[in-house]
Amino acid sequence: FPEAVRFDGDIRKAVSDRAITEDILPLTNGERIDLVCGGPPCQGYSGIGHRRTHHVERREIPSNQLFYEMIRVIKRIQPRVFLFENVQGILSGKWTREGEKGEIFRDVWGAFSSIDGYVAQPTLLHAYGFGVPQNRPRLMIMGVREEIVSENGLTIAAFDPSVTTSSYHSQLRNNGGLFPKWDGSTAPDLVDVLSDLDFEGWIPGRPTHRKKPKTDFQRLMRAELGDNWRRHRLTDHEFSNHTQRIVEKFEAMHKNDGKVPEHLKTKKFSQRVVPRRWGKATPSITATSLPDDYVHYARPRTFSVREWARIQTFP
Repeated sequence: FPEAVRFDGDIRKAVSDRAITEDILPLTNGERIDLVCGGPPCQGYSGIGHRRTHHVERREIPSNQLFYEMIRVIKRIQPRVFLFENVQGILSGKWTREGEKGEIFRDVWGAFSSIDGYVAQPTLLHAYGFGVPQNRPRLMIMGVREEIVSENGLTIAAFDPSVTTSSYHSQLRNNGGLFPKWDGSTAPDLVDVLSDLDFEGWIPGRPTHRKKPKTDFQRLMRAELGDNWRRHRLTDHEFSNHTQRIVEKFEAMHKNDGKVPEHLKTKKFSQRVVPRRWGKATPSITATSLPDDYVHYARPRTFSVREWARIQTFP
């Protein structure tokens, strides 16, 4: 979105009532806004993110209350559709250590589903069902104006928030309704995603493509380069400067089905070699803030930033 307005600071100021009236609504020329979407910071909802960062209850973390700000914006702007996105950990999250499992999502769902004039539905989507080569489950809540639902005969998938948390996943996963359904994984194999970026003799000072795109996925990712792809700069494709010991460790992992020999083990967190092809399984990796979790399927190194971007389907 090259023409989007960038705001660095407290998001509550960017979408304050004054900002909506004076800065946002005038841009619409009187037309109704189609979509308001938001993904309030998820670190406080996810179990790992919360444990790593906070020593207080989730209810006390200001960012965990930002969904109320999103609801305020929706009520003020009245878009045709709204979309809330977050991690699946929100389904089992508790506000306090002594709280009830799933209480965070029940509160979030209750708040969004009670916005006047909208029909809402939650779902649990998996990125691999939509052609993304990673396992990235996401909880989403979509709300559509009541008149749009009735005029277009839209179907709303039922959801019962009063049941046990363990049944949330079975209710929400691939439940259709306002959301598209998928039939298993459509994710390409990693070798079909990354093979054009895999070549010997890489020189950081000469970052250009060396190989033609070989697969439909690669051609899609490089569509804007055209036939003169050799002239275009290949950015962020630099590798970690691993020590010889680490290189030997990764080479051993390639040869031993991912296992590390005793003499090469380190205190480093668990690392694993990603598969060249998924086979009958669905993608098992997730692009995270700890990219060194994964070892390249063919090279004794971790992935470059460019390769991680490709895995996330960024061109």
